[in-house]
Amino acid sequence: MIPAKLKPGQVRKIQAMALKAFRALELSGMARVDFFVEKKGGKIFLNEVNTIPDSLRSACIPRCGKRAEFLSGS
Repeated sequence: MIPAKLKPGQVRKIQAMALKAFRALELSGMARVDFFVEKKGGKIFLNEVNTIPDSLRSACIPRCGKRAEFLSGS
């Protein structure tokens, strides 16, 4: 379920795990860290770490979208 209905303790644990992953991977700037939470038991699993779309100057999404007139609404 997005957004997840998390208990305050789960939020703190996920935040700590995300920061630990970010530092372990020696990242800089911003990243999105995705998690799964087990329905029964609430065990937390780190799924993946991603850059934030469009956060890079070279990102194709704005250029490609405009080229295809996708973002302009035309």
